[in-house]
Amino acid sequence: MAASDPWRAECFALLTGKPDDVFVCGDSFEALYERFRAVIENYDSVICASDYAAISLVRRLQQDGYPIPEKLYLISYGNMALSQLMRPSITSISDGYEEFGRAALSISSLIEKNPSISTVNIQLHCQLNIRETTENRPLPVSAEDEAAEPELENRFFKDPEISNLARLETLFQQCDEIDMALIQQLLNGDSYAQMTEKSFISETAVKYRIRKMEKTCGVGTRMDLVRFLKDFLERS
Repeated sequence: MAASDPWRAECFALLTGKPDDVFVCGDSFEALYERFRAVIENYDSVICASDYAAISLVRRLQQDGYPIPEKLYLISYGNMALSQLMRPSITSISDGYEEFGRAALSISSLIEKNPSISTVNIQLHCQLNIRETTENRPLPVSAEDEAAEPELENRFFKDPEISNLARLETLFQQCDEIDMALIQQLLNGDSYAQMTEKSFISETAVKYRIRKMEKTCGVGTRMDLVRFLKDFLERS
């Protein structure tokens, strides 16, 4: 988890009763991974505070040839599009935004009618999306009191790997069916003319969509975009 989330670190430490079992990201995710990798045989499961951390952990373990979920179960938080596209796909908790909204309205109404109230405790349920990193086995439903929005200013999200994952997540969230088809055609090495023919849109529209993808991913050329996508997809 990010160093900017000390309250989460404290909560995890209280739950486990073992502060040494909580790994907090300091200067880089690379350093965090090395600390965890050195003692990984002590664990059979891990809970990541965000999908960004989970995706990075899975990719690094795959590079090291460490089998997931055979030797390590993994659960994360956020239910990002990338967590579903990963192989293995990541078991992840998603926020119940509608329930959050209803609860906020109820609390607002309660406080308006009872101005003397200073504290309100409420428990909300979240959805556990079970996938391959837990062998698709049902697990106890978890609940979070509050989900912190990613803050790109903190050091965790300034890590180059996490920053790239954030760009990819934004890209896939923005993609429609045509964009997804264009991404596949880019990876196949198709020319603009071939993409125009296959997608049934004009070449101008194809180039516009690809330039938009380049901007989202923070790259300057079509070839840079292809390399950026392959770096994730070929290691997933």
